[in-house]
Amino acid sequence: FCLLMSFTFPQFFWAFFALAIPILIHLFNLRKHKTVYFSNTRFLQEVQRSTKAIKRLKEYLLLALRLLALSAIILAFARPVLPISPSLDKDFSQLSIYLDNSYSMKSSGSEASLFNKARQNTVRLLKSLKPDASVQIITNNFEAKYQRFYSPKEAIRLVDELDYSPSYRSFKEIKSRIIEASSRLENQGPLQVILISDFQATSFKDWSEEDIPANWQVKLLALDAADDAANLAIDSLWLESPVLIPNFTQKLAFQLKNYGSKDLKDVSLSLKVNEQIINQQKFNIPAQGTANGSLEFLLPSAGNFKAQLDIESSGGAQFDDVFYFQLKAQKKVAVYILAPQGQSNLNTKLFRDSLFELKVSSYDDIDFDALQASELIIAEVQDELSSGLMVKLNEHLAAAKNLFLIPSGKASGFASLLANYGLALNPNWQNDSLRAVELNYQDPYFRGVFLSETKNPDLPFSRKFFRAPAGVLFPLLKFENGEAMLFRHPYAKGDVFISLSAIEQEFSNFASHPVALPILYNATLFKKEAQALYLSPGLQKTNLLIDLPYRNDSPLALKVGNEELIPPQEKRGDLIALSLPEQELKPGIYPLLRDNDSLAYLAINVDQRESEIKGLSSEELQEAIFITAEQIIDEDEFENYSLELKTQQEDKSLAHWFILAALVFLIIEMFINKNSGHEEFSANSH
Repeated sequence: FCLLMSFTFPQFFWAFFALAIPILIHLFNLRKHKTVYFSNTRFLQEVQRSTKAIKRLKEYLLLALRLLALSAIILAFARPVLPISPSLDKDFSQLSIYLDNSYSMKSSGSEASLFNKARQNTVRLLKSLKPDASVQIITNNFEAKYQRFYSPKEAIRLVDELDYSPSYRSFKEIKSRIIEASSRLENQGPLQVILISDFQATSFKDWSEEDIPANWQVKLLALDAADDAANLAIDSLWLESPVLIPNFTQKLAFQLKNYGSKDLKDVSLSLKVNEQIINQQKFNIPAQGTANGSLEFLLPSAGNFKAQLDIESSGGAQFDDVFYFQLKAQKKVAVYILAPQGQSNLNTKLFRDSLFELKVSSYDDIDFDALQASELIIAEVQDELSSGLMVKLNEHLAAAKNLFLIPSGKASGFASLLANYGLALNPNWQNDSLRAVELNYQDPYFRGVFLSETKNPDLPFSRKFFRAPAGVLFPLLKFENGEAMLFRHPYAKGDVFISLSAIEQEFSNFASHPVALPILYNATLFKKEAQALYLSPGLQKTNLLIDLPYRNDSPLALKVGNEELIPPQEKRGDLIALSLPEQELKPGIYPLLRDNDSLAYLAINVDQRESEIKGLSSEELQEAIFITAEQIIDEDEFENYSLELKTQQEDKSLAHWFILAALVFLIIEMFINKNSGHEEFSANSH
């Protein structure tokens, strides 16, 4: 019994030094005997011997009772307890509590947001723990401070400081973090793992396939949103004209997604540029469906702009009602024409309006800075191109820009040029007269250009051309023999437009034909892969092409509050591919700096997996082999669970028994003192 007993406040053992006080009193409180003389002392000597022995025994007994009473009082103050027998389901000395602070927890519960209810329940749970318990608070932040174990009091401070996290975490990631932190504990005994979350299906969809360590005892507190039937979010957006020009009407296309089970009608959507409302419309979105829409806008000048789409009055969750993106308007669209002797056979008046900035040069006098800045490079090819120029053309395509190749003169280098792009061209000219009879209206570069499809359109002719190579996938113009006259060939992130007809006027009228205008315009203004307007964590759009020159010595910095972060970045042609930094960034628009100069913006949005706020039901939670119905705590029962947990941890106190023992010892002492009131005699004979 004594070996099992422990003391809550062993510091009171110092009071045992007080036991010396009654001992000293006993030693120094001996009275001097008074001798009384009698004539005959024979009988008195026998009485004296008997009385002294009894009194000495009583004094020792009284001293022992006083010491025992004082010791019992000291032990009572030290609070002796019998510890509860440790077991996996009752040992709460070590806990890992996952408190979900993702954006889906912003949803409203019956009385407050799910996150606030989760914090309240977590604090209630922590207050029910013993002071010497070790607690890990794990959240979606995954910061270093959440990888340690704290006392319950310190853990409550962490919970009070906690805010929403933009990070999305799966159960597998959460499990790994708990295992990593608990591996550093000295005691590798039972670990109570308590998960407090809305248990989004997207985060916990694969958790039934997970296994857990044998020493884990798992409890779940599933929080339910008051109304999870309605949630609307912007799934994606894009520009119909990827190259933006000031003072020209542009069109922003987007897709809305209704994650709820109710139809949404007359949902208002606002487009803001630099925090000013530019356009606004209303949309209807069916339950569990999508709706596409578009909004027109106009940028007043060249430069970088902050933009956002705002959903209003959609009901349900609101954390994803704002979608951020950035816009960049070019003052003019640069076009570069490379031609023998710097004399192009094209009608350059096509590029002389306010939209374009045209540069024409020979192959011997190339302005490489202007070449790099151009959106479209048109090369009238006669001889083989130098290796240095080929590198620049490939970088141009890698930057999601387009290249237009046209044979000129003898075009002795045309076949070898196309071979670089995987096209095997017969180098022999075909001297025949053929007319183009078919225009590919369905090609993305022609979409929306023509009001209607003409059955017999007036198209260019050619008297000198190359036979189309094998593998032409995207013909734009076809001869009457069915072969391509003009086609596009995807390469890297751009498109190579290839004309198989000689450019000179005596061989073809393509250069002056009206159809050349939409083809060349769209090759300039449209791209197969447009620059991303935003980044979305967790999805494929985790990097952004920034139209800025790359410099190793001075990287781009991301301004976040008063700090500057250096995100991962690499050269991609004449652009910079920017990736998300490791630090958590809340949704918003952040300036990109170089040498303290603001050059562009980076827009970051909510992880779209958060928008699907549907939680797992109790039956779905039990699909995991380590979860039973008893391990799932209802929200209304969690307070009772905390009280039960506190009761389970309370050791059996023995203090009252020691107080009772002290009283018994004192009562016995009083009884002895009351019944020993005789006078001591001492005799001496002569």
